[in-house]
Amino acid sequence: MPAKPFLILPILSVLALPACAQDNTAPVAIRQSAQISQEEQRQLEKAALAGDGKAAHRLGSYHQLFSPTGPDGAYWLAIAVENGTSDAMYSLGVALTDTRDEKSRTRGIYWLRRAMSESSSELAKYAAGRLKALGETP
Repeated sequence: MPAKPFLILPILSVLALPACAQDNTAPVAIRQSAQISQEEQRQLEKAALAGDGKAAHRLGSYHQLFSPTGPDGAYWLAIAVENGTSDAMYSLGVALTDTRDEKSRTRGIYWLRRAMSESSSELAKYAAGRLKALGETP
């Protein structure tokens, strides 16, 4: 039985978005299932700004998939973390370490380290792996 699209996005945002978003290789079916309408985007933005961490995480993941070099992904992921969504720490860390800006990369390493101690055990493992790949001590 195929997974429902709404189940794919959280998994994709955690595991695959940063890698596939950089070279725009996300499978077409996943990219289509991750699409959100302008109206839904407005609703998510309103909810995120009012404190909904999951809405902010979804927006950040969406922007990381469809415009990985733009600032919106990291912006919404930072709001997700501010709103208490600890799993967004990993996504934010990856987004920031994928940039060429040294300050952003340094901050991304910080968020990956925080994800190791405050996110789910699965994400903590991914954060440790990402840090190792960056040549950093977890």
